[in-house]
Amino acid sequence: LFQDMYKDFSDFNMNLYPDNEACNLKEEIKNYLGVDHSNIVVGNGSSEMIDIVIKTFADKDEFVLSFNPTFSMYSVYSQMHSAKFVGVECNEDFSVNIDKLIEKSKEINPKIIFLCNPNNPTGYLLTKTDIKEVLVNTNSIIVVDEAYMEFAEESMVDEINNYNNLVVLRTFSKAFSLAAIRVGYMIANESIIRIIEKVKSPYNLNTISQFIAINALKNKDRVF
Repeated sequence: LFQDMYKDFSDFNMNLYPDNEACNLKEEIKNYLGVDHSNIVVGNGSSEMIDIVIKTFADKDEFVLSFNPTFSMYSVYSQMHSAKFVGVECNEDFSVNIDKLIEKSKEINPKIIFLCNPNNPTGYLLTKTDIKEVLVNTNSIIVVDEAYMEFAEESMVDEINNYNNLVVLRTFSKAFSLAAIRVGYMIANESIIRIIEKVKSPYNLNTISQFIAINALKNKDRVF
């Protein structure tokens, strides 16, 4: 596949900026997940999506909540943007207590709650019922990081238009084995996407990465 793709690189006009809207990539994501273009933002890995969400919704000294242990970049980006990260401890078997998370949320009123699902590094999987409990019982933006969801079930992608505070993150780094090209994307209702697009840097995803991701999705039957 990649040998064939490399032959096409010579067709690129390298003097031109990349497509800022990543229209062709969004079209393939639409076909892959059944969401509209207006529900998608793409970027330089899902790490950039995490960065943008915190930069957009959390001001200085406001709280970002998650479980502990979880993906370390939630805490790192919180610190970078002067927000305060709080982690609710997992149980000894690495299972989590949703009621405890909701209780902590009511105590500190976080602007954002990150739910890594399946969780990195524990592998614990939250059910959609658990996540919906958090969505309806908190006032936060709920970011469900589905970096490993291709290896599991319980995706929240089909719920994005049912909740005004739901954001879902995906990446090409895991199941597609394309960590080197740094492509991730965010799926949410149109009102959240419009806000994010005002904060996103222009031309944040280069042409070659867009091209490779597009072709990966066109050949997804070779992955799954």
